[in-house]
Amino acid sequence: IHLYSTPSYRELDPTLFLFIAAPFFFGFMIGDAGYGAIFIAMGLVASSRIKRESIWWRIFFVTAIGGVWAFLLGFFVFGEAFGMPFHPALGHPEELSFESFGIYVPLDALIHKGLDIKDMMYLSLLFAALHLGAGYVFGFVNELGHNKRYALAKLGWFLCLFGLFTLLTSILSWSPVAHWVWNVPLGWFPRTLERNLSGFVGQPIPLVSLLLIFGCLLGLTESIIAPIEVASLLANVMSYTRLAGLGIGKAAIASAFNTIILEGLIRSGQIGFLILGVVFLVLAQLLVFLLGWISAGIQALRLNYVEAFIKFFKGNGTPFRPFGARTTSEV
Repeated sequence: IHLYSTPSYRELDPTLFLFIAAPFFFGFMIGDAGYGAIFIAMGLVASSRIKRESIWWRIFFVTAIGGVWAFLLGFFVFGEAFGMPFHPALGHPEELSFESFGIYVPLDALIHKGLDIKDMMYLSLLFAALHLGAGYVFGFVNELGHNKRYALAKLGWFLCLFGLFTLLTSILSWSPVAHWVWNVPLGWFPRTLERNLSGFVGQPIPLVSLLLIFGCLLGLTESIIAPIEVASLLANVMSYTRLAGLGIGKAAIASAFNTIILEGLIRSGQIGFLILGVVFLVLAQLLVFLLGWISAGIQALRLNYVEAFIKFFKGNGTPFRPFGARTTSEV
């Protein structure tokens, strides 16, 4: 958390907030059991050989946690390892999979990254609502004991966020995941529809969602221009679609490499092409692994630092230093 700013003594420490969200986002973007297992192994080996005081120990430790999420999501949700699905997608028997090599994994993918793009996008919006909503709750708690007007503003923005989320869920309810969320967890939500505004989105929209969005007016207690920042909040929410974008992109690149190399070289039946294919496959997998590690790591932190922390975190605190303690430079 100190890479961003040191928490002050008058606000909640967001370390746990970051520790939960960043590895999960990382794991969702990787979403691969094979790469996840490597991240776990890397983290365990590196953390056992590097001193705990080193920044690299923290990096590899968090990488291992993200690897756990990547493995779990890749194994149980996306059903893939090293960019190759366990089974071909329904209706696409030609898709290269572990079954193509006689390897049967008794698990079916709940979401296919390449075909269920709508579900991937909606899940990103769902995570945005949960993440930003938690940020507003933190902000409300931080301000409650210091400035009641600002605490009221945080509550208003939370209502506005919930209104935007229910509106998007209603509009995207043709997605299987959004349909389930709209009818099960949000089954209690009032279904009164406003048809006069359906021209904007192509379908009637929930009236209560519109009323909740006007919760931003409570932001007037914080700033006179607060209501016009609804567009900024919507931009924050849409920014989370990078979770789906990176996840789908990484899977597509890995799948393309696998198909070209495995089908074109390794399965050609010629020993020379076989050796060349193995070399290219290792290099291709290493490239995808490194790109995924860097891009997913950066974006997981970015969503916390840029999108969520601005909702509640002020920082500018002073690290505790006991009397008599000296810095390395002083020593």
